[in-house]
Amino acid sequence: MKKVVFFGLLAIVSTALLDAQTGVLPGPTPTPTAAPTGFYGQSLFFYSAGPFQPPQEGIPYRTYLSVYDSDGKLLKRLVSNPAGQFYSPMKPGSYVLLATLPAQKLPPRNLNEYSPPFTGLPAAPLVNITVSTNQLTRADVVYREPLLR
Repeated sequence: MKKVVFFGLLAIVSTALLDAQTGVLPGPTPTPTAAPTGFYGQSLFFYSAGPFQPPQEGIPYRTYLSVYDSDGKLLKRLVSNPAGQFYSPMKPGSYVLLATLPAQKLPPRNLNEYSPPFTGLPAAPLVNITVSTNQLTRADVVYREPLLR
């Protein structure tokens, strides 16, 4: 008789603890986590079909990115995926992104020593970004056809 009463009370208590919709015991309340801080983007190549044609849609382009601080010192280098997409966690602040092609040599450790190559390869301008706390900043790299000289 004691066993029946014990199992009966156990059944009542366990059903009271179970969530009616999910059948799962309630767990601890999740704590909110901070959003990531950094930047992300994609490198695209735009080309022209001729002088009287509008530029074509951007084509994803694999690229190397060098990240410099506001003083021009190299902080890190990244490689995009084959679709040209990249992401990097960074502390809040101002940064300069320098994109180079896999066929080009890597830029120097100090940004003021950099000079763009004149190899006939597509080139991308410098990208200035400001990363804010708990936000991902979008930073796209756009390559264009080199101008014929």
